[in-house]
Amino acid sequence: MALTSVCIVCRSHPSVAALRHVMLNIDAFLDPSSEWTIPDACRFGSVRLLDRIEFRAKVNGDSTIKCVRSQRGFQNGVMKAMECGHLEVVQWLVAKFPDGKVPSNAVATSAKNGHLAVLRWLFDHHDHVYWGGDEMYCAVAHNHLKVAKFLHAYTSPPSDEMFLIDEAAQHGDLEMMQWLHRERGDQLSYEGVMRAVDHGLLDTVKWMQDTFPGSVVIKDVRMDNAAANGHLDMVKWLQNQHAWCTKQAMNRAAGNGHLDVVKFLDESRSEGCTTDAMDLAAGSGHLGVVKWLHNNRSEGCTQFAMDLAAKNGFLGMMKWLHAHRSEGCTQAAMMDAVSNGHFEVCSWLRETYPGKFDLAL
Repeated sequence: MALTSVCIVCRSHPSVAALRHVMLNIDAFLDPSSEWTIPDACRFGSVRLLDRIEFRAKVNGDSTIKCVRSQRGFQNGVMKAMECGHLEVVQWLVAKFPDGKVPSNAVATSAKNGHLAVLRWLFDHHDHVYWGGDEMYCAVAHNHLKVAKFLHAYTSPPSDEMFLIDEAAQHGDLEMMQWLHRERGDQLSYEGVMRAVDHGLLDTVKWMQDTFPGSVVIKDVRMDNAAANGHLDMVKWLQNQHAWCTKQAMNRAAGNGHLDVVKFLDESRSEGCTTDAMDLAAGSGHLGVVKWLHNNRSEGCTQFAMDLAAKNGFLGMMKWLHAHRSEGCTQAAMMDAVSNGHFEVCSWLRETYPGKFDLAL
Protein backbone atom coordinates (compact mmCIF):
# COMPACT_ATOMS: atom_id res chain seq x y z
CA MET A 1 0.00 0.00 0.00
CA ALA A 2 2.50 2.57 -1.16
CA LEU A 3 1.60 6.21 -1.55
CA THR A 4 -0.08 6.97 -4.87
CA SER A 5 2.61 9.51 -5.74
CA VAL A 6 5.35 6.91 -5.17
CA CYS A 7 3.58 4.33 -7.34
CA ILE A 8 3.12 6.78 -10.22
CA VAL A 9 6.74 7.92 -10.21
CA CYS A 10 8.08 4.38 -9.94
CA ARG A 11 6.00 3.24 -12.90
CA SER A 12 8.02 5.57 -15.09
CA HIS A 13 11.19 3.89 -13.78
CA PRO A 14 10.62 0.14 -14.20
CA SER A 15 14.04 -0.72 -12.84
CA VAL A 16 13.12 0.93 -9.54
CA ALA A 17 9.58 -0.43 -9.46
CA ALA A 18 10.98 -3.94 -9.80
CA LEU A 19 12.83 -3.51 -6.52
CA ARG A 20 9.93 -3.54 -4.08
CA HIS A 21 12.11 -2.97 -1.04
CA VAL A 22 13.47 0.22 -2.66
CA MET A 23 9.98 1.46 -3.45
CA LEU A 24 8.87 0.77 0.12
CA ASN A 25 11.87 2.68 1.49
CA ILE A 26 11.01 5.65 -0.71
CA ASP A 27 7.43 5.38 0.48
CA ALA A 28 8.49 5.27 4.13
CA PHE A 29 10.71 8.32 3.62
CA LEU A 30 7.93 10.39 2.05
CA ASP A 31 5.01 9.14 4.15
CA PRO A 32 4.09 11.61 6.94
CA SER A 33 1.46 9.33 8.50
CA SER A 34 3.94 8.04 11.08
CA GLU A 35 3.87 11.50 12.65
CA TRP A 36 0.10 11.41 13.13
CA THR A 37 -1.83 10.02 16.07
CA ILE A 38 -5.28 8.49 15.67
CA PRO A 39 -7.04 11.40 17.50
CA ASP A 40 -5.22 13.95 15.34
CA ALA A 41 -6.21 12.10 12.19
CA CYS A 42 -9.81 11.98 13.42
CA ARG A 43 -9.77 15.73 13.94
CA PHE A 44 -8.32 16.21 10.46
CA GLY A 45 -11.19 14.15 9.07
CA SER A 46 -9.34 11.95 6.58
CA VAL A 47 -10.34 8.29 6.34
CA ARG A 48 -7.48 7.75 3.88
CA LEU A 49 -5.06 8.99 6.50
CA LEU A 50 -6.56 6.64 9.07
CA ASP A 51 -6.25 3.75 6.63
CA ARG A 52 -2.64 4.71 6.07
CA ILE A 53 -1.90 4.80 9.80
CA GLU A 54 -3.53 1.39 10.18
CA PHE A 55 -1.53 -0.03 7.29
CA ARG A 56 1.79 1.23 8.64
CA ALA A 57 0.94 -0.11 12.09
CA LYS A 58 0.32 -3.58 10.65
CA VAL A 59 3.49 -3.50 8.55
CA ASN A 60 5.63 -2.30 11.45
CA GLY A 61 3.90 -4.49 13.99
CA ASP A 62 3.32 -1.64 16.42
CA SER A 63 0.31 -1.13 18.68
CA THR A 64 -0.92 2.17 17.22
CA ILE A 65 -4.06 0.78 15.71
CA LYS A 66 -4.81 -1.48 18.65
CA CYS A 67 -5.72 1.58 20.68
CA VAL A 68 -8.71 2.18 18.40
CA ARG A 69 -10.07 -1.16 19.52
CA SER A 70 -9.95 -0.11 23.16
CA GLN A 71 -12.60 2.04 24.79
CA ARG A 72 -10.12 4.76 25.65
CA GLY A 73 -8.68 4.93 22.15
CA PHE A 74 -12.10 4.81 20.52
CA GLN A 75 -13.36 7.54 22.82
CA ASN A 76 -10.42 9.84 22.10
CA GLY A 77 -10.94 9.44 18.38
CA VAL A 78 -14.72 9.71 18.31
CA MET A 79 -14.64 12.84 20.48
CA LYS A 80 -12.49 14.63 17.90
CA ALA A 81 -14.48 13.36 14.93
CA MET A 82 -17.85 14.28 16.43
CA GLU A 83 -16.66 17.72 17.47
CA CYS A 84 -15.69 18.45 13.87
CA GLY A 85 -18.66 16.68 12.27
CA HIS A 86 -16.57 14.10 10.37
CA LEU A 87 -19.24 11.47 9.73
CA GLU A 88 -17.03 9.19 7.61
CA VAL A 89 -14.46 9.10 10.39
CA VAL A 90 -17.13 8.22 12.96
CA GLN A 91 -18.28 5.41 10.68
CA TRP A 92 -14.70 4.20 10.32
CA LEU A 93 -14.19 4.14 14.08
CA VAL A 94 -17.44 2.29 14.73
CA ALA A 95 -16.53 -0.28 12.08
CA LYS A 96 -13.15 -0.87 13.75
CA PHE A 97 -14.62 -1.08 17.27
CA PRO A 98 -18.34 -1.91 17.16
CA ASP A 99 -18.54 -2.14 20.94
CA GLY A 100 -17.11 1.34 21.46
CA LYS A 101 -19.18 3.54 23.75
CA VAL A 102 -19.84 7.11 22.64
CA PRO A 103 -19.71 9.32 25.77
CA SER A 104 -22.33 11.92 26.55
CA ASN A 105 -19.85 14.79 26.27
CA ALA A 106 -19.09 13.77 22.67
CA VAL A 107 -22.82 13.81 21.91
CA ALA A 108 -23.17 17.23 23.56
CA THR A 109 -20.24 18.68 21.62
CA SER A 110 -21.64 17.40 18.34
CA ALA A 111 -25.03 18.93 19.18
CA LYS A 112 -23.36 22.20 20.13
CA ASN A 113 -21.76 22.40 16.70
CA GLY A 114 -24.94 21.40 14.87
CA HIS A 115 -23.72 18.10 13.41
CA LEU A 116 -27.12 16.53 12.87
CA ALA A 117 -25.92 13.99 10.30
CA VAL A 118 -23.46 12.52 12.81
CA LEU A 119 -26.06 12.30 15.57
CA ARG A 120 -28.68 10.79 13.30
CA TRP A 121 -26.30 8.15 11.95
CA LEU A 122 -25.23 7.12 15.45
CA PHE A 123 -28.85 6.85 16.53
CA ASP A 124 -29.67 4.64 13.55
CA HIS A 125 -26.53 2.47 13.50
CA HIS A 126 -24.84 2.33 16.90
CA ASP A 127 -26.31 0.99 20.11
CA HIS A 128 -23.64 2.25 22.47
CA VAL A 129 -24.36 5.98 22.64
CA TYR A 130 -25.00 7.80 25.90
CA TRP A 131 -27.95 10.05 25.12
CA GLY A 132 -29.70 12.24 27.66
CA GLY A 133 -26.82 14.45 28.77
CA ASP A 134 -26.40 18.11 27.89
CA GLU A 135 -26.99 17.73 24.16
CA MET A 136 -30.42 19.38 24.14
CA TYR A 137 -29.11 22.34 26.13
CA CYS A 138 -26.13 22.67 23.76
CA ALA A 139 -28.33 22.54 20.67
CA VAL A 140 -30.67 25.22 22.00
CA ALA A 141 -27.93 27.47 23.36
CA HIS A 142 -26.20 27.49 19.97
CA ASN A 143 -29.28 27.95 17.76
CA HIS A 144 -29.47 24.49 16.21
CA LEU A 145 -33.23 24.01 15.93
CA LYS A 146 -33.05 20.96 13.64
CA VAL A 147 -30.78 19.22 16.13
CA ALA A 148 -33.10 20.13 19.00
CA LYS A 149 -36.10 18.75 17.10
CA PHE A 150 -34.26 15.50 16.38
CA LEU A 151 -33.20 15.05 20.00
CA HIS A 152 -36.70 15.78 21.25
CA ALA A 153 -38.27 13.31 18.82
CA TYR A 154 -35.90 10.38 19.28
CA THR A 155 -33.73 10.56 22.38
CA SER A 156 -36.03 11.60 25.25
CA PRO A 157 -33.91 14.40 26.71
CA PRO A 158 -34.33 15.17 30.43
CA SER A 159 -37.60 16.94 31.20
CA ASP A 160 -36.12 18.92 34.08
CA GLU A 161 -34.56 21.44 31.68
CA MET A 162 -37.69 23.54 31.53
CA PHE A 163 -36.00 26.91 31.10
CA LEU A 164 -34.27 26.31 27.78
CA ILE A 165 -36.21 29.28 26.45
CA ASP A 166 -33.91 31.44 28.55
CA GLU A 167 -30.94 30.22 26.50
CA ALA A 168 -32.69 30.87 23.19
CA ALA A 169 -33.77 34.31 24.41
CA GLN A 170 -30.30 35.81 24.53
CA HIS A 171 -29.85 35.05 20.82
CA GLY A 172 -33.30 36.27 19.82
CA ASP A 173 -34.03 32.86 18.31
CA LEU A 174 -37.77 33.35 18.25
CA GLU A 175 -38.47 30.24 16.17
CA MET A 176 -36.58 28.13 18.72
CA MET A 177 -38.44 29.73 21.61
CA GLN A 178 -41.83 29.18 20.01
CA TRP A 179 -40.99 25.54 19.33
CA LEU A 180 -39.74 24.93 22.88
CA HIS A 181 -42.91 26.35 24.35
CA ARG A 182 -45.24 24.61 21.91
CA GLU A 183 -43.66 21.16 21.85
CA ARG A 184 -42.01 20.87 25.26
CA GLY A 185 -44.07 23.23 27.33
CA ASP A 186 -40.94 25.05 28.42
CA GLN A 187 -41.42 28.06 30.65
CA LEU A 188 -39.74 31.42 30.90
CA SER A 189 -37.89 32.90 33.85
CA TYR A 190 -37.05 36.50 34.71
CA GLU A 191 -33.49 35.72 33.64
CA GLY A 192 -34.69 34.92 30.13
CA VAL A 193 -36.56 38.21 29.89
CA MET A 194 -33.51 40.16 31.03
CA ARG A 195 -31.24 38.41 28.51
CA ALA A 196 -33.52 39.47 25.67
CA VAL A 197 -33.86 43.00 27.06
CA ASP A 198 -30.11 43.41 27.55
CA HIS A 199 -29.44 42.35 23.96
CA GLY A 200 -32.06 44.72 22.56
CA LEU A 201 -34.26 41.94 21.15
CA LEU A 202 -37.50 43.88 21.09
CA ASP A 203 -39.56 41.43 19.00
CA THR A 204 -38.53 38.65 21.35
CA VAL A 205 -39.54 40.59 24.44
CA LYS A 206 -42.90 41.46 22.90
CA TRP A 207 -43.49 37.77 22.15
CA MET A 208 -42.62 36.92 25.74
CA GLN A 209 -45.08 39.49 27.02
CA ASP A 210 -47.87 38.12 24.82
CA THR A 211 -47.10 34.45 25.51
CA PHE A 212 -46.40 34.60 29.24
CA PRO A 213 -48.64 37.44 30.45
CA GLY A 214 -48.52 36.24 34.03
CA SER A 215 -44.76 35.78 34.14
CA VAL A 216 -43.48 38.77 32.18
CA VAL A 217 -44.17 42.00 34.01
CA ILE A 218 -42.29 44.66 32.09
CA LYS A 219 -42.63 47.30 34.79
CA ASP A 220 -40.36 45.08 36.92
CA VAL A 221 -37.66 45.05 34.24
CA ARG A 222 -34.56 47.21 34.68
CA MET A 223 -33.31 48.95 31.54
CA ASP A 224 -29.75 49.69 32.70
CA ASN A 225 -28.06 47.07 30.50
CA ALA A 226 -30.17 47.88 27.45
CA ALA A 227 -29.12 51.51 27.81
CA ALA A 228 -25.48 50.57 28.35
CA ASN A 229 -25.56 48.49 25.17
CA GLY A 230 -27.06 51.32 23.12
CA HIS A 231 -30.43 49.72 22.38
CA LEU A 232 -32.43 52.93 22.05
CA ASP A 233 -35.58 51.31 20.63
CA MET A 234 -35.65 48.90 23.54
CA VAL A 235 -35.12 51.70 26.05
CA LYS A 236 -37.95 53.73 24.50
CA TRP A 237 -40.30 50.75 24.56
CA LEU A 238 -39.42 49.94 28.15
CA GLN A 239 -40.06 53.55 29.08
CA ASN A 240 -43.55 53.31 27.58
CA GLN A 241 -44.08 50.08 29.53
CA HIS A 242 -43.16 51.84 32.79
CA ALA A 243 -39.96 49.88 33.35
CA TRP A 244 -37.32 51.29 35.68
CA CYS A 245 -33.64 52.11 35.75
CA THR A 246 -30.92 53.53 37.98
CA LYS A 247 -28.29 56.21 37.45
CA GLN A 248 -26.13 53.46 35.98
CA ALA A 249 -28.24 53.54 32.82
CA MET A 250 -26.97 56.97 31.82
CA ASN A 251 -23.52 56.41 33.32
CA ARG A 252 -22.87 53.29 31.28
CA ALA A 253 -24.55 54.59 28.12
CA ALA A 254 -22.22 57.58 28.28
CA GLY A 255 -19.21 55.37 28.95
CA ASN A 256 -19.99 53.34 25.85
CA GLY A 257 -20.55 56.39 23.67
CA HIS A 258 -24.31 56.05 23.16
CA LEU A 259 -25.19 59.74 23.09
CA ASP A 260 -28.67 59.14 21.67
CA VAL A 261 -29.52 56.97 24.67
CA VAL A 262 -28.02 59.52 27.06
CA LYS A 263 -30.16 62.28 25.56
CA PHE A 264 -33.32 60.18 25.71
CA LEU A 265 -32.75 59.28 29.36
CA ASP A 266 -32.09 62.92 30.15
CA GLU A 267 -35.35 63.96 28.50
CA SER A 268 -37.55 61.09 29.68
CA ARG A 269 -36.24 59.95 33.05
CA SER A 270 -35.48 61.59 36.36
CA GLU A 271 -32.66 59.38 37.66
CA GLY A 272 -29.92 61.37 35.98
CA CYS A 273 -26.32 60.25 36.31
CA THR A 274 -23.23 60.66 38.47
CA THR A 275 -19.70 61.86 37.76
CA ASP A 276 -19.08 58.35 36.44
CA ALA A 277 -20.85 59.33 33.22
CA MET A 278 -18.25 61.88 32.16
CA ASP A 279 -15.37 59.96 33.72
CA LEU A 280 -16.18 56.81 31.76
CA ALA A 281 -16.91 58.68 28.53
CA ALA A 282 -13.57 60.48 28.79
CA GLY A 283 -11.76 57.22 29.49
CA SER A 284 -13.26 55.68 26.37
CA GLY A 285 -12.50 58.65 24.12
CA HIS A 286 -16.09 59.74 23.51
CA LEU A 287 -15.48 63.47 23.23
CA GLY A 288 -18.95 64.24 21.85
CA VAL A 289 -20.56 62.65 24.90
CA VAL A 290 -18.22 64.50 27.25
CA LYS A 291 -19.02 67.83 25.59
CA TRP A 292 -22.75 67.16 25.79
CA LEU A 293 -22.58 66.22 29.47
CA HIS A 294 -20.48 69.30 30.17
CA ASN A 295 -23.02 71.56 28.49
CA ASN A 296 -26.24 69.88 29.62
CA ARG A 297 -25.64 68.19 32.96
CA SER A 298 -24.37 69.51 36.27
CA GLU A 299 -22.65 66.41 37.69
CA GLY A 300 -19.32 67.16 36.06
CA CYS A 301 -16.42 64.75 36.44
CA THR A 302 -13.54 63.86 38.75
CA GLN A 303 -9.78 63.58 38.27
CA PHE A 304 -10.49 60.03 37.18
CA ALA A 305 -11.68 61.40 33.81
CA MET A 306 -8.23 62.62 32.80
CA ASP A 307 -6.53 59.69 34.52
CA LEU A 308 -8.50 57.26 32.37
CA ALA A 309 -7.96 59.31 29.22
CA ALA A 310 -4.21 59.29 29.88
CA LYS A 311 -4.21 55.56 30.56
CA ASN A 312 -5.88 54.89 27.22
CA GLY A 313 -3.87 57.42 25.22
CA PHE A 314 -6.62 59.93 24.40
CA LEU A 315 -4.49 63.06 24.25
CA GLY A 316 -7.16 65.12 22.49
CA MET A 317 -9.57 64.32 25.29
CA MET A 318 -7.03 65.36 27.90
CA LYS A 319 -6.42 68.68 26.18
CA TRP A 320 -10.16 69.36 26.05
CA LEU A 321 -10.61 68.49 29.73
CA HIS A 322 -7.69 70.74 30.66
CA ALA A 323 -9.18 73.62 28.66
CA HIS A 324 -12.77 73.27 29.90
CA ARG A 325 -12.62 71.55 33.29
CA SER A 326 -10.72 72.27 36.49
CA GLU A 327 -10.40 68.81 38.06
CA GLY A 328 -6.99 67.99 36.62
CA CYS A 329 -5.52 64.54 37.21
CA THR A 330 -3.58 62.44 39.72
CA GLN A 331 -0.19 60.72 39.68
CA ALA A 332 -1.95 57.72 38.13
CA ALA A 333 -2.27 59.59 34.83
CA MET A 334 1.48 59.64 34.29
CA MET A 335 2.14 56.16 35.67
CA ASP A 336 -0.54 54.53 33.54
CA ALA A 337 0.49 56.46 30.44
CA VAL A 338 4.08 55.28 30.89
CA SER A 339 2.95 51.69 31.51
CA ASN A 340 0.91 51.69 28.32
CA GLY A 341 3.54 53.37 26.16
CA HIS A 342 1.66 56.62 25.52
CA PHE A 343 4.75 58.81 25.38
CA GLU A 344 3.07 61.80 23.72
CA VAL A 345 0.68 61.83 26.66
CA CYS A 346 3.63 61.71 29.06
CA SER A 347 5.31 64.65 27.34
CA TRP A 348 2.11 66.68 27.40
CA LEU A 349 1.55 65.96 31.10
CA ARG A 350 5.09 67.09 32.01
CA GLU A 351 4.73 70.27 29.97
CA THR A 352 1.24 71.06 31.25
CA TYR A 353 1.84 70.22 34.92
CA PRO A 354 5.56 71.00 35.50
CA GLY A 355 6.94 69.41 38.65
CA LYS A 356 3.75 67.44 39.37
CA PHE A 357 5.06 64.08 38.20
CA ASP A 358 8.70 64.14 39.30
CA LEU A 359 8.04 61.60 42.06
CA ALA A 360 5.80 59.49 39.81
CA LEU A 361 8.76 58.86 37.50
